[in-house]
Amino acid sequence: MFYSKYYLMYDYKMAIRTEQFVVSSINRTQDNTFSYANGNPRIDFQLSAVNKMLDTSSLRLCFKVRVEMGDGSAPNNNTANSGAALSQATISANNGASSLISMVSLTTSSGAAIETIRNYPRLVASVLQATNSWYDYTTNLQHLHGATGNDLEQARWCNLNSGDATSLGAGGVMEGTNAYSFSVAMPLLCGFLMKGDNINLSNRGGIGGLSINLTLSPDVFSVFGEQAATVGGSKVLLIDPVLTGKYVIPNDDEQLPDTGTIVYNSWTSLYSVNQQSDDTFGYNTGLAACVSQFSNNIPVEFINNYGENSSATPTLLRKNGAGAFVWRAPITSTTYLKSGVFLPNDFVVDEFALSAVAGDATTSNVFKDIAFDAQRMWYYLDSIKPYRRTRHLLANGITENVQNGQEWDGYYNYQNPADYELAGTQATIKTRGNVFGVGCRYDGLGTGRGSVNLKDSQFSERLTSKLDGTSSNGLYSFFLHQAAVNFSPAGVSVSV
Repeated sequence: MFYSKYYLMYDYKMAIRTEQFVVSSINRTQDNTFSYANGNPRIDFQLSAVNKMLDTSSLRLCFKVRVEMGDGSAPNNNTANSGAALSQATISANNGASSLISMVSLTTSSGAAIETIRNYPRLVASVLQATNSWYDYTTNLQHLHGATGNDLEQARWCNLNSGDATSLGAGGVMEGTNAYSFSVAMPLLCGFLMKGDNINLSNRGGIGGLSINLTLSPDVFSVFGEQAATVGGSKVLLIDPVLTGKYVIPNDDEQLPDTGTIVYNSWTSLYSVNQQSDDTFGYNTGLAACVSQFSNNIPVEFINNYGENSSATPTLLRKNGAGAFVWRAPITSTTYLKSGVFLPNDFVVDEFALSAVAGDATTSNVFKDIAFDAQRMWYYLDSIKPYRRTRHLLANGITENVQNGQEWDGYYNYQNPADYELAGTQATIKTRGNVFGVGCRYDGLGTGRGSVNLKDSQFSERLTSKLDGTSSNGLYSFFLHQAAVNFSPAGVSVSV
């Protein structure tokens, strides 16, 4: 009986109810289709200032994806499910539909900037690979991100149920067998939204509404394949985008505070070019509470290239004599410094011993691809998610090419059929499926609260490798840091 009375009292004073919502874009086009090539590369959503709390863990960006060849037809990615597999035009298999969004910006209704993530596809590529296994890529990631982990399967997704895409129905809309696409219900991997908190949207003790603005990637970044560049270049369409989620509604508005602070994690992205055998990258981030930092890379010539997957995360690569990026350039050491002082590690992460020259190499500085630099990988994975809490990850002997003199069709080789040349042998080894990066975590205990102040200090990352000074690799660096939204009757402000 006592339990029953307690329950009733709790229900009256504290209980809350939930409400599902679906929000369309405020800049909706006539056919609700968005495309970089068609001149509408921005999608804007507005969650109004209401006396409700947003359950950030429930928020999903839902839309359909359609890839078209330059003439508007469906790519012939083995549509009949028979014969030789083709990859005329497809999107990245390691981050799926996330590769279509170049930048994500979150602001309050009053215009206070909460978080802006540039180079979003490169961020998602590393985060998904570091926190999801091959099993995840064959199950839940296909529904959430439309990512399959295998480029031939991804190519099939890009022309599911496809017919002649040049045949249009009433009003210029593809119908019936011509309406080929696949759909996703995608979480946005913004620091502000990933913690799973309930965010008060009210003008009373809240952020006063939330604007979510998406900028699409250029088609030449998103789409690649053997014939993607033909007939003026392929393009990708985002169809019927909506935001879905859940509001949490207090029974009594008096439960909403008048003032307060929301502390959250946020991503900041910077870009550099790595081409020397010994390069130091200095960043004046202006961040007061940096939790971790990581970088991934890709040859500069692969970025915005219809012939390459711009979201790939390969090892550092250098050119062979013919000018093709087919030779490894192993990282031999990594060092992290704050104002010239070792931090967070007081030592150099040394991988030089794993950069053995192939014994039968006919060209100097051609390196074996059979070693696995586990220490670098450990720090890299730990920078994205504390390693002691990691239960799912993709990196393994297949993705990192721990093979010896044999050709293989790994489950995770999302750049087909580009091979890797091991000079002096007959072997070709798939290389573009690597889960590669470097990084460090300042929050050594992995609590999410530890950080280091870089506001008035320079962060430096020194990388030594087997690059030759002529093979430019783009280096995408991401800093996870703490920020705060402060709200009061006077308004909303953001501090980092």
